[in-house]
Amino acid sequence: MSQPTSDFLRVACAAAQAASIFLKQAFGKDIQDLKAKALDDLSSFADKEAERMIIAQLTQNFPEHNILGEESGLVDKGSAYTWVIDPLDGTTNFVQGIPYFGCSIGLAKQGVPVLGVITSPLTGNMMVAEKGTGTWLDGEQVRVVERPLEESLVTFDLQAGDKAQGLEFIKKIAVEVRGVRLFGASVVAMMELAMGRNQCYVHPSLKDWDACAGAIIIQEAGGVVTDFDNHPWKLGRADFLASVGSHLHEKFFKLIT
Repeated sequence: MSQPTSDFLRVACAAAQAASIFLKQAFGKDIQDLKAKALDDLSSFADKEAERMIIAQLTQNFPEHNILGEESGLVDKGSAYTWVIDPLDGTTNFVQGIPYFGCSIGLAKQGVPVLGVITSPLTGNMMVAEKGTGTWLDGEQVRVVERPLEESLVTFDLQAGDKAQGLEFIKKIAVEVRGVRLFGASVVAMMELAMGRNQCYVHPSLKDWDACAGAIIIQEAGGVVTDFDNHPWKLGRADFLASVGSHLHEKFFKLIT
């Protein structure tokens, strides 16, 4: 079995690769036009330029599709397909010089993720998935790795407005598992879950652009992704729980609800 090569995936990979090269070049340089969108939510020139590059490629190839970008919002053309873009996930890390951030492009059909591309610009790694074709890291298929609850590693992220709830989740889960990590870049944490480096990712208030690509990538790697009602995650749900399999997922679900 080889990595899928649909037109959707080919264009998304090219767009993500171009944006990632730009982000790698921009990392560590003085960030101009930095502003706070909200407390702990930064936007930089790098975010805007990377998103502009991605949207240009997507609209050139799929002009009839909707596009939802973190920086530019929704362009609704009435299509069943919506491209969902997080050009730079982990902006705070990026502007602080912390080398942990990613670029994410997802495609949803009628609200359900069907394709995802996530890159780690500094390492050059690219993870892709398309519904029914598995998850691939740099051309090699990857799968989640299930472990007993007490041996599991769990990742979280905290954002302004949900820190208290997030800390409650950490307190509930931390005593049951091997360890917890907060890296500040949800798409990279999801990428690592899909390749077996952690067993769960939980967040009470993700945006669609944070979750769309990662959701299908984890699912195609054998994982489970739901909202906090234990229904399959789809666009419009901020609550997000991903794990490596149904048995472990039920345990994590019970811990946070």
